[in-house]
Amino acid sequence: MIQSPFDNSHKNNLYNKIKIFLFTISGIAIIRFILFLFFGSLACLLFNIFLTGYSSKDANGNFVNIGSIRRFLLFIPQILSRIALFILGYYYISDNIPTSFKFNYLERPNAPKLIIANHVSFIDTFYFICRGIPSPVASYNVLSLPIIGLTFKKISPILVPTNEKQKLLLPDPKEQITERLTHPSIESFKRPLIIFPEGSTKNSKYLFKFQNGAFMNKITYQPVLFNYQFEYLDPSWTLDTSDYVLLYLMCCQFYNKLEVTYLEPSNQSATEIRKVFISNLNLIDSNYSNHDNNILKFNLDKKNYIINHIFENGLFTMNFYKKYTDTSSKDFNKLINIFYKLDIENIGKVKGRFLNDFAQVLTNNNKLLSDKYYSFYEAIKNSIN
Repeated sequence: MIQSPFDNSHKNNLYNKIKIFLFTISGIAIIRFILFLFFGSLACLLFNIFLTGYSSKDANGNFVNIGSIRRFLLFIPQILSRIALFILGYYYISDNIPTSFKFNYLERPNAPKLIIANHVSFIDTFYFICRGIPSPVASYNVLSLPIIGLTFKKISPILVPTNEKQKLLLPDPKEQITERLTHPSIESFKRPLIIFPEGSTKNSKYLFKFQNGAFMNKITYQPVLFNYQFEYLDPSWTLDTSDYVLLYLMCCQFYNKLEVTYLEPSNQSATEIRKVFISNLNLIDSNYSNHDNNILKFNLDKKNYIINHIFENGLFTMNFYKKYTDTSSKDFNKLINIFYKLDIENIGKVKGRFLNDFAQVLTNNNKLLSDKYYSFYEAIKNSIN
């Protein structure tokens, strides 16, 4: 069966089960888990304290860098973040950074103002914090996370709305990115903007489509490659693995391995640099995007996800539905009639709230095997493209 880019691919064999069991009954995993939360929370708390009163812009709208005293103090939460990663088993993170720049590499002289990186796990963000105080582009929903959300507010993020209500509250992210990268005063603002152009974490073996927002200003940027080398535990933060479960599983490993590569600064297009990422990391070129991931995230039931998404593409996909289910012709004809009734615009599509109604009907009537959902969606996706 094809591995889904939306699912984690760690091995759940006998050896790994025994290892998790031993780490649990010995208390090692629990101790590591608690210590990680402690040092991570302490780092976030100190970020909040040391950045209290700081604003990235002055009264005239010019960007202002963090003062030297604050900057010195911020080394403390940076080091605490590195300790937190050490506790998780990332004892040594291999990267091609000169030792003298280890804790301020992102803010080095003449550094590009934009960093582009593939996105695999929440570990990515922890790593960047260890190397400097970046200014991330992130989902507005991050602000709702305990402790971490408060810290994000302090480090001048560019927030991306995930629904219509948030769009009304937030300024246009593309305009903010343009301002952050091209404003005359940005030279004095030492903190780089970090963008994960995939827009989401996913299985580490894949690379999603890059969104164009990071490349629209055609400026030189710093490409960064995250390569998680694992045998048993895939650190990918996917929709089938919660953050706390993934964190605990990391605590049950003897060690976790991460290699970070800083490529030469580039000004290539999204398509061109994406090929470089795929080649260097030996990734699978995925046709999926953050949009697909968001739809699946909105409805975690995989059967409902397929049904909601594919029927936006028209009635012809009903044939795929019948092919991949055990629905009888009689029941299938009933579903066709329901489809027609809910297609109020007579356009061969079920839209809006009627789409959800039809999805519910299908969920109640179909016998779609959950382990077929990905190949089913692949067939739909390929037929549309």
